[in-house]
Amino acid sequence: MTTRQWATLSLITSIIWLILSIMPGGVFTTVPGLPFAAVAFAAGWWSRRQAQTEADASSVNRATWGLGVSCFGCLWQVGYYILWGGIVVAGIGAAWSLWSVTPTP
Repeated sequence: MTTRQWATLSLITSIIWLILSIMPGGVFTTVPGLPFAAVAFAAGWWSRRQAQTEADASSVNRATWGLGVSCFGCLWQVGYYILWGGIVVAGIGAAWSLWSVTPTP
């Protein structure tokens, strides 16, 4: 495959990863999307590096976009799970304080 094809592969797989990471469903969409993220990162990094040595601006742009979209998908996942983790921890704390109240006579 040429460098441009690898860059295009990186861009396509990063878009698939972004769609799967934004879809509701949590783990059921994140886990199938992780191989797409891995391919997008690996192909994007490699093709960007090769395209810079070959001075192919189109391939560099595609690979850069592929890496950027993949990073956004990962940042979305981190924010998503931090938010839900905070909600779960707050709920556990609220339930604990509700159940540990001593009854007043």
